[in-house]
Amino acid sequence: ENVASIFNNLCKGSSASSREYRMYLAQLGCIEKLFQLLERSLNGHITAKLRFHCAQCLQYISIEEDLRTRVGAKSHISIILQVIYNINNGHSVKGELFGILMNLAANETNAKRILNEDGLHLIKQSLNCRPSEDISIGSYACGLVANIAAVQSLKMKVCRAGILTQLHKICKTQEDLLLLVNAVTAIKNVVHESSACAKMCAKTGGVAA
Repeated sequence: ENVASIFNNLCKGSSASSREYRMYLAQLGCIEKLFQLLERSLNGHITAKLRFHCAQCLQYISIEEDLRTRVGAKSHISIILQVIYNINNGHSVKGELFGILMNLAANETNAKRILNEDGLHLIKQSLNCRPSEDISIGSYACGLVANIAAVQSLKMKVCRAGILTQLHKICKTQEDLLLLVNAVTAIKNVVHESSACAKMCAKTGGVAA
């Protein structure tokens, strides 16, 4: 736990030194080791605190565009989704995991992998967040939808999954600024340059939201 916490402190932030640490730790094989630990968490073999540190560190590392291909390997995305599936909405680690996916989905190949692994189903579940729950879960999930919907070929899949209705509900019921910004951005990306998606958005209450 202490080592993972140190990794987090080295990787977080936007300074040049933080970026150097992220790249250096990746070169040392840190990405693969962190995913091995996350996979072990599925069987309860690591503590919740260590699981959180692993997820948070991977979120920081996945900020780097040059590392998203390694972090977003098919097996890695599958592990992230499995861990999310096994965690209740109220746990903050779930927000960190969605933060990783949000960063990864800025890459088109990763966005498609997330959908191929049935990621939309878990996104729908997590968008049903209540104000009393960790707001980062809904915020990162909306950011994930925004990045997925930036891919033209994936817009209609987002619409058909019924996610627009949830985004509209968030706009009408939530007050957190970052959550609202991400929800509005997601809606904007879904309808951008897609008349079919724009029509679906209007039919599901987009104007009212």
